[in-house]
Amino acid sequence: MFQSLPPAASDPILSVAEAFRNDTRPHKLDLGIGVYRDAAGNTPVMLAVREAERQLLAQQSSKSYVGLAGNPRFNRAVEKLVLGDAADTAAWVSMQTPGASGGLRLLADLLVSSRSGTDRPLPRVWISDPSYVNHAPVMRAAGLPVEHYPYLDAASGTLRREAFFDAVAGLGQDDVLLLHGCCHNPSGVDLAAADWQRLAAMVAKQGFIPFVDLAYQGFGAGMEADAAGLRLLADASAEMLLVYSCSKNFGLYRERTGAAMVKAGSQAVAAVRGKLFELARRSYTMPPDHGAELVARILESSELTALWDEELTAMRLRVQTTRVLLTQALAAQGVAADYLCTHQGMFSMLPLDGKAIAQLRDEAAVYVVAGGRINLAGLDTARIDELALALADVMQVAVPA
Repeated sequence: MFQSLPPAASDPILSVAEAFRNDTRPHKLDLGIGVYRDAAGNTPVMLAVREAERQLLAQQSSKSYVGLAGNPRFNRAVEKLVLGDAADTAAWVSMQTPGASGGLRLLADLLVSSRSGTDRPLPRVWISDPSYVNHAPVMRAAGLPVEHYPYLDAASGTLRREAFFDAVAGLGQDDVLLLHGCCHNPSGVDLAAADWQRLAAMVAKQGFIPFVDLAYQGFGAGMEADAAGLRLLADASAEMLLVYSCSKNFGLYRERTGAAMVKAGSQAVAAVRGKLFELARRSYTMPPDHGAELVARILESSELTALWDEELTAMRLRVQTTRVLLTQALAAQGVAADYLCTHQGMFSMLPLDGKAIAQLRDEAAVYVVAGGRINLAGLDTARIDELALALADVMQVAVPA
């Protein structure tokens, strides 16, 4: 049976990580895999998480199932983080999921189910060019058609604003617009406040469905600022989809802690909840509880919340400082990259073609994802000058006279 299986497609990020592990050169530098690293090169367990785990170990009395919706306290906490303390969540359904990727697939299946038994076509999911590497595969695996909208001007490292809005202007009720809530992956180019306001007006007028992926809240401009745009869409939309990840802002990468949220309107909440339960049951059934319980405990404790916020702020400021230092180091090598300081979050994209990326790997042991995405949150600041020298050898953008 299995001899006829076609070869698996190589994952553009995980394949870089594997190649890096197999490289025996001591000076190798990994700018590929999207995890935060501290000054010592480690991905730390946050102190707030350690304290929550200590409490959990002392107090947890059962390992029984938590239910199809997952941890209800976690779901309520995420709703507050995303929508704000004063938000009316009566029209929303929230489900804990196995990471944000699990949430993406759950909501993709929901979109397919929404057209079951009707003669309406499946909704088209519009994804930014470029976008998170797993967005299109997850949507297509669920059977949804995928289109791309213009987003990044690679040469200038800025948003193709008018081309983006021209594409959005053509969307209607059979379209789903997948957006990054903040810290766009892979480009680092975020929508401005005025862009979110413009989008909210278009949603209200045209009736397309916003689908927001919020994977880096707190890594951009702060917890509240990073959710401000999607809150405008939530107010303007009759229906909306959202996935959330705790991998980055709580450092819970391996715990696969995420959530899926649906704004369905009060009349459809029960039907949406029931369908989500059905879809979860025939997929993963129930999500893992450990990470969700930690998040719930942190956000229920004012002391742990303050500690977590302090740690997250330090992580965000470290990445922002790294951006400035790399920009300055590149300028010293004759390479203009001021756009790096305008980007948000862990990632940016450099104008590197396949030949340049291969040269960085082969000659300098610098590993970069295809397309030129670099992880600023994984860069050792002590090696910034070394990296700038290697990049200057392959980049062709000179500092203006």
